[in-house]
Amino acid sequence: MADAGVSLHVLQKVAGHADSRTTERYLHPDHSEVTGAGDKLSGLIRSRSGPALRVVGE
Repeated sequence: MADAGVSLHVLQKVAGHADSRTTERYLHPDHSEVTGAGDKLSGLIRSRSGPALRVVGE
């Protein structure tokens, strides 16, 4: 649901958590989201003649 854009507040209510930090513990980013964010940052850095970045830790 989070990947579909449902807000943390709504996810918290659906899960029945009293504290949003509990809900956050269950949120894991989609690998494509992490890769996409890295690609965007790499594009920004490359545009300034900097090094490319890559996703690590898999």
